[in-house]
Amino acid sequence: LSGYRPKVTGAADAGITAINGTTLYPRGVSLTIEQPIFLGHRTANGVKIAETAVLAGREVLRNAEQSTLLSAAQAFMNLVQAQAVLNITRDNLDFLSAQVRAANDRLNVGEGTKTDVAQTTARQSAGQADYNAAVAGLNTAIAVYEQIIGHKPKSLGAARPIDNLLSKTLNAALADAMTAHPAILAAGYNIDISEFNVKVTEGALLPTISVSGTLSHDDGTSQGTSNSASAVARLSVPIYQGGEVASQVRQAKETLGQRRIELDASRDEVRQAVISAWGALDAARAQIRAAEAQVQAENLVLSGVIEEQKVGQQTTLDVLNAQQELLNARLLQVRAQHDR
Repeated sequence: LSGYRPKVTGAADAGITAINGTTLYPRGVSLTIEQPIFLGHRTANGVKIAETAVLAGREVLRNAEQSTLLSAAQAFMNLVQAQAVLNITRDNLDFLSAQVRAANDRLNVGEGTKTDVAQTTARQSAGQADYNAAVAGLNTAIAVYEQIIGHKPKSLGAARPIDNLLSKTLNAALADAMTAHPAILAAGYNIDISEFNVKVTEGALLPTISVSGTLSHDDGTSQGTSNSASAVARLSVPIYQGGEVASQVRQAKETLGQRRIELDASRDEVRQAVISAWGALDAARAQIRAAEAQVQAENLVLSGVIEEQKVGQQTTLDVLNAQQELLNARLLQVRAQHDR
């Protein structure tokens, strides 16, 4: 906005002059005011550039904010998943430890074999390894959570579904993204900035008009004391600039073309991200339904195998395999819930 406003300059000078054996001490003060009238529309377009750059900067900030919030949500869900995996592997380890004790008891009373003991012990060792890995995973999730959120987790609570906040269809999601995504909006503002910059550069080819006024007071000169005032209107018309401004205009127009390509690229990137995320969401929902059914079925299978083992129709290995299938189903369910 300063291009619209006058410029006020004050000056003072003092010196010593010797003329034909006479020494003079000239000194003076002056005040000059210059008001631009027309600068080839450069001031108006410069203001538009600054205002549009603020809007673009706000969209860049929004994009950074949503990336940070996504990282926070991921840190939260990773921690919830790590805790759930730890609980599942702990339950599995408790079950396998109970199977080891039962196998030893059967061996001691002559109803079992050393093979049963070896099988249960091997599965217990594997379960212990899974539990140790889950502890390490939880510690990693806590560290990442503290890094992103800023403090260690206290009470996490349950993650609430956000389906009611989402678009109902993929086409609606794409329409929302094309009109509201901050990366696209920022790219659009950058086009406007480049267009105004072309006009600013072209303004150097236009004439300029300004008005200036000067008040001055001088004394100590050979003429004695003098006061003066002047007002001047100035018209400046560029005639030949060696092609410099013309080349700058071409450069600004090429930059404008680049910004338009960047907008198309931003739209393509956002479209790809929305389609990929929508497909992943649909897949996670389907996996949750399948995993829930699988967990229910594996629970029934394990209960049935345990009962059949008691009457000699199933072996210890059958029980261990059924428990492993249940463990895998529960872990799949947790992962699907996390991904959703």
